[in-house]
Amino acid sequence: MEKLGVIVFGIILIIVGILVGLNLFGITNIDLFFKGWWTLFIIIPSIITIINGKHKIDGVVGLIVGLILLILCQGIISYEVVLKLSIPLCMIGIGVDILIKNLLKRNKK
Repeated sequence: MEKLGVIVFGIILIIVGILVGLNLFGITNIDLFFKGWWTLFIIIPSIITIINGKHKIDGVVGLIVGLILLILCQGIISYEVVLKLSIPLCMIGIGVDILIKNLLKRNKK
Protein backbone atom coordinates (compact mmCIF):
# COMPACT_ATOMS: atom_id res chain seq x y z
CA MET A 1 0.00 0.00 0.00
CA GLU A 2 2.95 2.37 0.45
CA LYS A 3 3.42 2.39 -3.31
CA LEU A 4 -0.11 3.76 -3.68
CA GLY A 5 0.91 7.01 -1.99
CA VAL A 6 3.91 7.38 -4.28
CA ILE A 7 1.77 6.63 -7.33
CA VAL A 8 -0.90 9.16 -6.31
CA PHE A 9 1.77 11.79 -5.65
CA GLY A 10 3.35 11.12 -9.05
CA ILE A 11 0.01 11.40 -10.85
CA ILE A 12 -0.76 14.68 -9.08
CA LEU A 13 2.63 16.12 -10.06
CA ILE A 14 2.11 15.10 -13.69
CA ILE A 15 -1.36 16.69 -13.84
CA VAL A 16 -0.19 19.91 -12.19
CA GLY A 17 2.85 20.06 -14.50
CA ILE A 18 0.67 19.64 -17.59
CA LEU A 19 -1.73 22.36 -16.42
CA VAL A 20 1.09 24.77 -15.62
CA GLY A 21 2.67 24.10 -19.05
CA LEU A 22 -0.63 24.63 -20.87
CA ASN A 23 -1.18 27.88 -18.95
CA LEU A 24 2.32 29.13 -19.80
CA PHE A 25 1.72 28.61 -23.52
CA GLY A 26 -1.68 30.31 -23.34
CA ILE A 27 -3.58 27.16 -24.35
CA THR A 28 -5.63 27.17 -21.16
CA ASN A 29 -6.35 29.64 -18.41
CA ILE A 30 -6.84 27.38 -15.41
CA ASP A 31 -6.14 28.99 -12.05
CA LEU A 32 -4.54 26.37 -9.83
CA PHE A 33 -4.32 28.68 -6.87
CA PHE A 34 -7.59 29.28 -5.04
CA LYS A 35 -8.14 30.62 -1.54
CA GLY A 36 -6.64 28.06 0.77
CA TRP A 37 -4.83 26.04 -1.93
CA TRP A 38 -1.98 25.44 0.50
CA THR A 39 -4.26 23.32 2.71
CA LEU A 40 -3.97 20.59 0.07
CA PHE A 41 -0.46 20.01 1.45
CA ILE A 42 -2.19 18.85 4.63
CA ILE A 43 -5.26 17.16 3.13
CA ILE A 44 -3.63 14.99 0.44
CA PRO A 45 -0.94 13.41 2.66
CA SER A 46 -3.59 12.80 5.32
CA ILE A 47 -5.77 10.94 2.81
CA ILE A 48 -2.77 8.89 1.69
CA THR A 49 -2.00 8.07 5.34
CA ILE A 50 -5.58 6.88 5.87
CA ILE A 51 -5.47 4.74 2.71
CA ASN A 52 -2.09 3.21 3.58
CA GLY A 53 -3.48 1.92 6.85
CA LYS A 54 -0.61 3.14 9.04
CA HIS A 55 -1.38 5.71 11.73
CA LYS A 56 -5.00 6.15 10.63
CA ILE A 57 -5.79 8.34 13.63
CA ASP A 58 -3.01 10.74 12.60
CA GLY A 59 -4.41 10.80 9.06
CA VAL A 60 -7.93 11.51 10.28
CA VAL A 61 -6.72 14.33 12.55
CA GLY A 62 -4.68 15.83 9.72
CA LEU A 63 -7.62 15.56 7.34
CA ILE A 64 -9.96 17.28 9.79
CA VAL A 65 -7.46 20.09 10.45
CA GLY A 66 -6.83 20.54 6.72
CA LEU A 67 -10.54 20.65 5.90
CA ILE A 68 -11.25 23.13 8.70
CA LEU A 69 -8.45 25.38 7.45
CA LEU A 70 -9.76 25.13 3.88
CA ILE A 71 -13.28 26.03 5.00
CA LEU A 72 -11.87 28.98 6.97
CA CYS A 73 -9.91 30.23 3.95
CA GLN A 74 -12.98 29.95 1.74
CA GLY A 75 -14.94 32.10 4.21
CA ILE A 76 -17.63 29.49 4.83
CA ILE A 77 -17.19 29.70 8.60
CA SER A 78 -15.49 32.33 10.74
CA TYR A 79 -12.45 32.04 12.98
CA GLU A 80 -14.62 32.89 15.99
CA VAL A 81 -16.80 29.84 15.42
CA VAL A 82 -13.77 27.58 15.07
CA LEU A 83 -12.20 29.00 18.22
CA LYS A 84 -15.41 28.50 20.19
CA LEU A 85 -15.76 24.91 18.98
CA SER A 86 -12.10 23.88 19.18
CA ILE A 87 -12.05 22.82 22.84
CA PRO A 88 -15.35 20.88 22.73
CA LEU A 89 -14.28 19.16 19.48
CA CYS A 90 -10.92 18.20 20.99
CA MET A 91 -12.66 16.79 24.04
CA ILE A 92 -15.05 14.79 21.85
CA GLY A 93 -12.16 13.52 19.74
CA ILE A 94 -10.14 12.41 22.76
CA GLY A 95 -13.21 10.71 24.23
CA VAL A 96 -13.90 8.83 21.00
CA ASP A 97 -10.24 7.80 20.81
CA ILE A 98 -10.32 6.46 24.39
CA LEU A 99 -13.52 4.51 23.72
CA ILE A 100 -12.21 2.99 20.50
CA LYS A 101 -8.92 1.96 22.11
CA ASN A 102 -10.72 0.35 25.04
CA LEU A 103 -13.16 -1.48 22.76
CA LEU A 104 -10.30 -2.80 20.64
CA LYS A 105 -8.45 -4.01 23.76
CA ARG A 106 -11.56 -5.92 24.89
CA ASN A 107 -11.97 -7.55 21.50
CA LYS A 108 -8.33 -8.75 21.51
CA LYS A 109 -8.78 -10.53 24.88
